Amino acid sequence: MTTATSHLRPLRWQGLSLDLPGTWDPVKLEGDASQGLILLADLTRPKLGVRWKTLKKNADIEKSVESLLNDEIGRLAAREAIDAAPPGQNWQAGTLYIEPDPPGRDVWIGFSRATRRLVQVIYHVQGRDRVLPDQVLPTLADESSDWAIFDLSCTPLPESTLLKQRLNVGDLSLEFVADRRPLVVRQIAVASVALTRQPIERWLAAQQAMRKKYYRPIEQPRPVEISGLIGVSRRIVRRRRHFLMRSLQKTLMGVALLDESRDKLLIVEAPESQDLEPIVRSIGWARV
Repeated sequence: MTTATSHLRPLRWQGLSLDLPGTWDPVKLEGDASQGLILLADLTRPKLGVRWKTLKKNADIEKSVESLLNDEIGRLAAREAIDAAPPGQNWQAGTLYIEPDPPGRDVWIGFSRATRRLVQVIYHVQGRDRVLPDQVLPTLADESSDWAIFDLSCTPLPESTLLKQRLNVGDLSLEFVADRRPLVVRQIAVASVALTRQPIERWLAAQQAMRKKYYRPIEQPRPVEISGLIGVSRRIVRRRRHFLMRSLQKTLMGVALLDESRDKLLIVEAPESQDLEPIVRSIGWARV
């Protein structure tokens, strides 16, 4: 028997890609691309955990998988594990253990050739089902350039690294850096409610005010249309007293846009105006 789900929702985080039941939400996010974890739960209990760790170049892949599996479920149970790799050529030494007497944990461990990460997926199973092997593992991939968390999804600049996230109810924000170029993608819901509190110009000004220590505005907000979305834009420049800080971009462009079809307010900051359109166009690609 397989647990029924109304729909699947994409999760894209630190290069890992999964499609998961829409009732599962991230409740814990730790680490970075080299090492970290994600814990997902529904309204009743933890459902899925994902861990990853980058291995050294001279690491023995088979022994690393075997050692981690033994630590997780014990040597006796590990003897019952079977070979199982998700679709694609990037996975090596995939090993799956199915709990024979639930409740318990189904465990999969594999090595990604693309990123040299050892990935561990643990499903907290209550009754006998095949959610991990039949629903989760077929969607598992690595080296994704997209990001999707809750209902915020985007594709940032190439080679972007996540600096911080703010995942409040109705206000989701991801801050990246790519070759010292900062990028912020923020989504506020519900836009029709948010805009009754203050106009769109003030939402943009409040976002840019977070950088007032190093930047100042040089113009008033201007009307702008990007990818069919209407809003305002404003450029801010590095303060003169910080001219020696070469790590700071000289200027930053910010836009606030209304996505009426999704009832979202989008705020994006990037170094150059030409960076904005592809990022804005990518926001909301995972529509659920």
